[in-house]
Amino acid sequence: MRRRRQSNSRALKPFSLRELLARVRALLRHERDHRQDEDRLNRELEMAARVQQDLFPRAFLKVPGLDYAGICRPARGVSGDYYDFLPVGEGKLGLLLADVSGKGMSAALLGASLHAAVRTNVRSGEGGCGNVLAKANRLLFETTAPERFATIFYAVYDAASRKLTYANAGHCPPVLVRQEACIRLESLTPPLGMLPALEDIEREVQLIPGDSPLLFSDGATEAADEKGVEFGEEGLLHALHHAHTRGAAGTCEFVIEEVRYHLREQRQPDDITLIAVKVLD
Repeated sequence: MRRRRQSNSRALKPFSLRELLARVRALLRHERDHRQDEDRLNRELEMAARVQQDLFPRAFLKVPGLDYAGICRPARGVSGDYYDFLPVGEGKLGLLLADVSGKGMSAALLGASLHAAVRTNVRSGEGGCGNVLAKANRLLFETTAPERFATIFYAVYDAASRKLTYANAGHCPPVLVRQEACIRLESLTPPLGMLPALEDIEREVQLIPGDSPLLFSDGATEAADEKGVEFGEEGLLHALHHAHTRGAAGTCEFVIEEVRYHLREQRQPDDITLIAVKVLD
């Protein structure tokens, strides 16, 4: 008895040119919409970067016997770092550098909010550096998620006495280079936003002609080359030593150049922000 040969071939679905063209058109439309969304996002990021740049100080208050400058180099167009120079009275200058947790737009938005809060507290004229940070901490704690925080260093320089009063909330200790010595302005409290209340703590240091304080964010010291070696505080101090004849603005630019040289082909991983100060004779 002969067996019927079973066919292994499956019935093919009739080809429809109309359906194929509809699918191609849908894919092209999706790709076009995707490009438009990307272009819109890029335009918004560019606008945010311009707005953020406008928040950085442009007109510098003249302070007798003091040369100072700041610089911010974002890693992603917009920065979670920010710096400011604040008039706080006759012959006095406020120096502010903050680093908000995270990167990109969310960090920039939180930074802008913190920036406004600190400026408001400084203008109110109530209390000193520690009090300004304590008030900003309360706002940050009450209005942000628990994982969001900011390290911040705020100081006031008095030209008449050459004293620098400062409060440091978890920020990288600024270095005060004095001839061959280096004084670190250590953290006094935790970062802002981690606790419901922050202690009103501040310290004071007497400056002398030739002193060169440098405030910096950890994007400078933690910048690592292709082997994972960080620029570190040693690299920072080495750069400051070679920049000692430059003014404050030149010092900022030189340190940035040294960090970029250390990175070589590596992408800048984090925002880099500096404030350089020179106490003149």
